[in-house]
Amino acid sequence: MLAEYRQATEEQQQHLRGLKSLEQQQSELLEQSQQQRQVAGKGRRLQARLLKQARIDKKKFAHELAYLKENAARLKTLIRKLEQEPPPPTGSIAENFMVGRGKLGWPVNGQVVIGFGKQKDAKLGTYYESNGIEIATPPGSPIQAVAAGKIVFADYFKGYGNLFILSHTGGYHTLYAQTGRMEKKLGDQVSAGDLLGYSGLGGQESIYFEIRSNGSPVNPLSWLKRR
Repeated sequence: MLAEYRQATEEQQQHLRGLKSLEQQQSELLEQSQQQRQVAGKGRRLQARLLKQARIDKKKFAHELAYLKENAARLKTLIRKLEQEPPPPTGSIAENFMVGRGKLGWPVNGQVVIGFGKQKDAKLGTYYESNGIEIATPPGSPIQAVAAGKIVFADYFKGYGNLFILSHTGGYHTLYAQTGRMEKKLGDQVSAGDLLGYSGLGGQESIYFEIRSNGSPVNPLSWLKRR
């Protein structure tokens, strides 16, 4: 009788231990399920934030692109107006701009960080058109005329900062934007290599450079010396 009681008691304890084990497993599964739901929720919230940021970035890029196009159109209008002015006078300072193709000195020392033509925004993967090149250079670097010509614009221009425009023979113009201190003035005649000013507008570490033929932008890298 005592043995039967002990056996029944042991079986009951085993049953209780089994129930506790099941309860523990259920509790662990419930906790895992809650953690998974929390992780999934965090993932969805993160995805929503990233999607929202991407939309903001694209909207900002579209706004900046529209701003650049507006400034480029204004610059084109200015160039067209400057084309109506008399060409640089002949003389010792005048040179045939065409013969300098592939031989022109660089406006500043530095590496090209934005090329000419169709460019891809690294962050958004969208494309835009560049009418010139961006050259990285430390603030205070000398900016030099790439060829002889006459300064037909030397002033602040919205979207380009302090801007020099030089008129050359054959309907060519060179543009030097984001200039810091300007050393030349409107109407000055310059030779190739003459100092125009210094880089560093607002601490910026680059300048923007264009070459235009009868108002249309051409690739400066086809005109500058290879390095």
